[in-house]
Amino acid sequence: MDASVFAAVADTLTALPPALPSVLELARLGLTCSRLQWLCAQEVERRARARVSLAWSSVSGDSGAFDGKVAADTVAADEAHSWLRRLRLRPSEPSIEEDAVATAARYAGGWSALLAGREGLLSTQRQLRARGGKAGRGCSAQLAARDAVVIWDILRAGDDAIWSGVFPATPFAGNAVKFVNVGERIRYSVVYPQSAGFPGMDQVWKPCFECANFSSRRFQISGPIDDAQEWRHRVSVLAPGCAETHLSTLALSPRSFRAHGDSAFHPSLPEPTEISRAVDSSGSNAPGVFHCRFSCFKKEEDEWGFLSRWLLDLWIDSRSSTFHADVALQIEDRAWPAVLAHGRRVPRLLPRPSPMPPSAAATSRQSLCAVVAAGR
Repeated sequence: MDASVFAAVADTLTALPPALPSVLELARLGLTCSRLQWLCAQEVERRARARVSLAWSSVSGDSGAFDGKVAADTVAADEAHSWLRRLRLRPSEPSIEEDAVATAARYAGGWSALLAGREGLLSTQRQLRARGGKAGRGCSAQLAARDAVVIWDILRAGDDAIWSGVFPATPFAGNAVKFVNVGERIRYSVVYPQSAGFPGMDQVWKPCFECANFSSRRFQISGPIDDAQEWRHRVSVLAPGCAETHLSTLALSPRSFRAHGDSAFHPSLPEPTEISRAVDSSGSNAPGVFHCRFSCFKKEEDEWGFLSRWLLDLWIDSRSSTFHADVALQIEDRAWPAVLAHGRRVPRLLPRPSPMPPSAAATSRQSLCAVVAAGR
């Protein structure tokens, strides 16, 4: 609907109260507006829940329903159970997915803010509030990310997300992945979503990331290799006191995966770390399918000098001229405290009365009518 329509409705509602002859009509108008507000709030929550799902197999399992099997190793299991306890849920609680999404909405500042982020209507840039030096020193990644959640959006040809997932940050923070950078040993967190609802095709070959807990039945994205539209992965973080804050974005152009002269890919792409024939789950080679791994497809440095890298596992199926891609984000552990300390703040709003559900509105209307009738 055009903005002028809403403006006309607002003008009409604003002009109504002075024209109403009695308190009964005024009360009826107020109850109608309260019910409308409640219905709008319910619709926003319904759309947000429909758009965002739990994307963590350690909780959701391959089927998408949590079966109580949190993780294979004790440390990850303890972290997962601790996160669930902070949500005040039993580990076998079937509503864990809904409550995880509700946690993200609470951090974001409400269902409207969570949905606006998925529709590309929300600025999620960091807000610097410190001067000099590197932020986040002296605070471990595990402590900083203790209550944080990650939102991962997959977008195509626009800012409207076609898939969104939320998962806790704590199992990934400080997960002992180390690299040597300029003589310095640096600890990274490898962050990736896991879901059976990715927009990609069914995964028929060996999973990409060499992580014990990785499990997914679909590729993150799939499509024809001559697709002119761009795919994007957008990653944000939320925490108590930190609204949705952008971490990193990766853009993938399928056409760049085509052979270019003597090169396997477009010259603008980095050299793959490994090229091999794809293998299925049984270990057999898949004819006509090649697997390419990029250990550093994209590298970024944030405002404080902390590094992040994008990992890309790519499958090229020459038989059908299609591609399949899975990505993961490596974040330097020391970046977690900095990002969360300088994340967007949840706006402080004046307290408003809770919208009245229809049943309560009907009861209040009957009570008011009774009071007015008794006074006549």
